[in-house]
Amino acid sequence: MASTALAKAQDTPKNISKKDEKIRKKLVKQVERTALKKMKEKNKIIERLSKYCAKWVLDECPFYTYNNNKKWTIADLFIRQYLNNCCDGFGLKNVWRVYKFLCSNKEILIKHKMINEKAYNNSGYPLWDNYNFQNKYLN
Repeated sequence: MASTALAKAQDTPKNISKKDEKIRKKLVKQVERTALKKMKEKNKIIERLSKYCAKWVLDECPFYTYNNNKKWTIADLFIRQYLNNCCDGFGLKNVWRVYKFLCSNKEILIKHKMINEKAYNNSGYPLWDNYNFQNKYLN
């Protein structure tokens, strides 16, 4: 979305007033700053998750959810591991710390589609619904 807005803002008509040109340049800068901020938010989370995952987990799982995606994201895996077992395992390290980090960045995860809306464990027991994955074990 930001790249589309940036492309539109960068298309300069040939007959444009200086005032309109200033407004256009300001808009371009604002869109670029917003895109950069979003990229930094996502990269911060991806970097943290990558640091505590085995290579095979990174190779098998996506960082983002896609329409009708049946795979768990890496953020999902950390949260599922914490809620199910409260310990490291399955190629994931420092699960408790990463879980706390993900809880504190919940809105970013949702905004960038880095987590699924609901999740179940392998037995079908619901772990969270409507992105409500924070629980009593966090303290």
